[in-house]
Amino acid sequence: MQTMLNPKTKIHLVGVGGIGMSALAQVYADAGYRVSGSDQVDSPILARLRAHGVEVHVGHRAENIADADVVVCSTAIREDHLERLAAQQAGKPVWKRAELLADVLADKRSIVVTGCHGKTTTTAMITWMLDKLHLAPSALIGGEIKALGGNALSGQGDLIVAEGDESDRSFLYLQPDIAVVTNVDFDHPDYYRDLEDVLETFVAFLTRVRAGGCRVLCLDDPPTRQLARLAPEGVLGYGFCEDADVRAAEWRESCTENAADVWHAGQRLGRLRLSIAGRFNLQNALAAVAVSRILELDFERVAEALGSFPGTLRRMELKGKARGVQVYDDYAHHPNEIAAALQALACKAPGRKIIVFQPHRYSRTQRFAAEFAQALKDTDVLLVA
Repeated sequence: MQTMLNPKTKIHLVGVGGIGMSALAQVYADAGYRVSGSDQVDSPILARLRAHGVEVHVGHRAENIADADVVVCSTAIREDHLERLAAQQAGKPVWKRAELLADVLADKRSIVVTGCHGKTTTTAMITWMLDKLHLAPSALIGGEIKALGGNALSGQGDLIVAEGDESDRSFLYLQPDIAVVTNVDFDHPDYYRDLEDVLETFVAFLTRVRAGGCRVLCLDDPPTRQLARLAPEGVLGYGFCEDADVRAAEWRESCTENAADVWHAGQRLGRLRLSIAGRFNLQNALAAVAVSRILELDFERVAEALGSFPGTLRRMELKGKARGVQVYDDYAHHPNEIAAALQALACKAPGRKIIVFQPHRYSRTQRFAAEFAQALKDTDVLLVA
């Protein structure tokens, strides 16, 4: 790996147990960099980082950054955090997480997946596909795939896959070769005024695609269709709609099947069958197929790989069964995500639904209270945690 950082420098990540920070720590440690990190409590993620050679500190202390050359903080780390303050007082560079992500993407052909919903599953699907086709990708995923051993891969190939975080506009630091946008929605009202503000920011992101790169957009989503008209040239559209470049047709879903025919440029490529439920997951898989067309991969092998994709933790994850009851865990935290998850469950697990909903952020819950009520109104029993 060749980056802006000197390989002899030591990188310290504050909040290293977070899903995004831990992936960065692992990838840099695997590349031979000296990496340390701190977090408030121990966790399985920290145990995995130790196994990859990361120096882990449980608890935040000024001395944790004493021999660090660069200190990296996520947006969750406050300006008055004691390790951030210690680094500033010592004159050490303090980077944002997105700056370190931009650095790791700089030396490979990068695929960045963003969007207000579905980006973790789509990132995971693309990573899984490339790995199964023996392309040895590197990856930084916003969720864990048990079969891949976690949320990061450090492959020897020239491809790297990562999520671009639109929530705080930090994806504007990135310059991908292929940008995938799953959808555009008004979310994160603590960072955005309205949907128009979100759209303008996504347009700015798409202008950062490297020369000769491609923009892969879901045309089923009206705001993303609008984005396609505003984006620079080099757009490949996907979806169920008739004018999509990579299109799904003859979709069928049952308790045992989630499948569709896939077409590209007027040619039927074949049938795509998934092991995970939901029309939205078929859309996510179409994004992966679109990327595969750019990379000129064989569709039959792509379909086989995507058909074996097991899903990510906390995305429609079946936790277990007892006395005829199936228990699922899902990270859905926006009204549209909840509605999509419940629709998929209605097919996957028909019957009475008992829903436990834990609001994610006060600002989001307050702004979308009516939309949450609408999304949850058809449940049989609703518990708010």
